[in-house]
Amino acid sequence: MASTSKYTERVMGAISVFRTKAEKPPFTEAEMLVMALLLSDKGLTGWEIVDWICTTFRFYQKLATACLLHMPFNGHRPVDLIDARDDLRDGVWLALQRFDIPLKVHPQGDDETTYGMSETDCHRFLAEYAGFEDPAGAFPFFALPPELRNTVYELVFQFPVSGVRISTSGVIVTVTRSMDQDYSFQEWRDALDKNEFVVGTSVGKALAPLRTNRQFYQEATPYFYQLNQFRFIDSQDMSNSLQKVHAERRKLIERISFQVVLPPTYGMGVSSSFHFLTQLEGLRKLHIEMEEQQWLVMANGSKLSKYQTVAGIPGFNFLRKLRGLTELTLTGCPTVEAMVREDMMKPRSKKRASSARDDSSKKRKVKHCKVEDAEDDGLRRSARIKKARVEEVDVYWEDAF
Repeated sequence: MASTSKYTERVMGAISVFRTKAEKPPFTEAEMLVMALLLSDKGLTGWEIVDWICTTFRFYQKLATACLLHMPFNGHRPVDLIDARDDLRDGVWLALQRFDIPLKVHPQGDDETTYGMSETDCHRFLAEYAGFEDPAGAFPFFALPPELRNTVYELVFQFPVSGVRISTSGVIVTVTRSMDQDYSFQEWRDALDKNEFVVGTSVGKALAPLRTNRQFYQEATPYFYQLNQFRFIDSQDMSNSLQKVHAERRKLIERISFQVVLPPTYGMGVSSSFHFLTQLEGLRKLHIEMEEQQWLVMANGSKLSKYQTVAGIPGFNFLRKLRGLTELTLTGCPTVEAMVREDMMKPRSKKRASSARDDSSKKRKVKHCKVEDAEDDGLRRSARIKKARVEEVDVYWEDAF
């Protein structure tokens, strides 16, 4: 979409400097992709975006020419130039898969797809990533009513209902840009196997707004953990990933989905993974896919006789101890479901009441909290506890995940 706003004119001015300069422009492939969509009159395919970059910036124009004629450029050999050209192409393709770039995807048939982006989204992206500051200046966010702030938190921290997976490198991965299209486990696996997924930003960057200040942290933190469905490849992947989450934030997680895959070690690690679930105080919705017949068939062998019934499946006893669920989906294991559903749907037992000794200890911890203008003991106690909770927050609000 071509635009003539003052903000767009600033972007065009920054580009014009490098239309004639032979040096490499200081923009990433993602930033140049967004610039191409901002200054285009129509949607562009991936190859058209690459072509726009090569024709707009002198550096890439000479690079493409050198690759075509197999001649040196800026002291580099032709073979190195081909690698640089391929890096540009791959960088654009990776950028098209990023979830944090709000692209509008339009399949055209014959495996051709065009991409578009609204002018407002282009401006916001470039303001955040390319350093083009918003001319409107700072906005008094906390002057908004709580209801509007909550809406903003949902828009910032909620991902598609199909769920997100945190990769081993700490990157958020989802299989669709659609916010309301759900996927089965098999569809998830197929998408990952075919590399048909959308790469979001890193967890650290997604949660970076929480570092704005203490109030933002306290109000917004629950949204990421409570609104999103966390998907894991298997039970071991779940426990490994969640162990990296701070204990205070693990308490906020409400939705988890994973598969119990029969590993070569015949269940090693499944029990510890199920035991880990019992420690998630906020867990309310659980989806497990487990082919119980695989365990029972394997149990017919002489070495695995202890798995001849579902009660012997590793982790079964820990599963029965889980409480407080409001939604439970067990796929491929009807016998297990019949035996554990009633227990798992029971409310969690309340923690034991603190003793007098515990109470005196807590009072000593918050004794240093001063309260001014407190008219009665109840108000003083409320204020002390509130400040103590704020200090507890300070312990973990800097963590990345």
